[in-house]
Amino acid sequence: MGIRLFALTFALAFSTSGAADCLNDMRDSVFADGVADIRVSIGYSDHPGSHYIGTPREPSVAHDAEIAKGLGNELAKMGFRALSDDEVRRSPLKFSDGVRARVKVYRKDLESGRSSYVSIMTSANSPDHERNVGIFGGQGAASKASLEFMRASASADVFLYLGHSRKVYGPDPNPPKAVPRRPTTEDPYVSNYVVQYQSYIANGSGFFEALRKSEDPAKLVGLLSCSTNVFEPTLREAVCRRPATRALVLSTRPTETTVDAADPSEDVKAAAEIVKGVIGRDSTQDFNRKLKACSNGAYVAETIGGTHVPASKRPSKD
Repeated sequence: MGIRLFALTFALAFSTSGAADCLNDMRDSVFADGVADIRVSIGYSDHPGSHYIGTPREPSVAHDAEIAKGLGNELAKMGFRALSDDEVRRSPLKFSDGVRARVKVYRKDLESGRSSYVSIMTSANSPDHERNVGIFGGQGAASKASLEFMRASASADVFLYLGHSRKVYGPDPNPPKAVPRRPTTEDPYVSNYVVQYQSYIANGSGFFEALRKSEDPAKLVGLLSCSTNVFEPTLREAVCRRPATRALVLSTRPTETTVDAADPSEDVKAAAEIVKGVIGRDSTQDFNRKLKACSNGAYVAETIGGTHVPASKRPSKD
């Protein structure tokens, strides 16, 4: 989580079309029907507790609710308003009962009769990780609803993911595949569990398949998670099938994790800046500059639908 973003990629080549035109073209596509449908999926954001040998274990937690709260606070600063369940039902957004029971929707009315909806979906059923993975934790239904939302969001105007990458797996609504770990005299201070990354299947979360199958894939896809540049070829292949202007925001390295709704982490700040960029009037240059400032990251601009020139230097994809 946290964020150091890597690629803001547009379908029009910056050298020939002008940077501002690229972002404006994407906005025109997003607001073609007068409504911007922005989806934010928060993957199961677990953090294992740790402890010394012979001492009580710190609890393992899931930070989904705090991340969602932090982003909601940022949206409120932009003038977004949280909708009631009845308002969500009457909105142009179409959710199943299972998704609607968990999703939080914000709306902002813009000029010229346009409007923007930001829907935030969490994955963890509660902040208590050990309860969630227990027999009666209710996590199965929560993960199912989150995955349904994630797959449907492949055809939204904008899709943002905040959470763990699970290395090669991608957006993940499920608790980690992990084994318990106990301190030993050789290693007296350890985490409660160790994630078994080797058990994850590459590109296996379901979102990438949904993106490939979509008749109109999201105009902007932001995977605000660790080392998501590993997914660039998959994303590029999926979104290049359509002529409309598209954008990707990916990270080049493991990202920093801080969770405090009152002091949002870099991923939350980056998500908020992306929303501002989509609904605002910033040029592509200003959009990039603000993303870089809020994420403490360096950016590489590329094109989708034009000639792809890979970055000359890329960090290892761990």
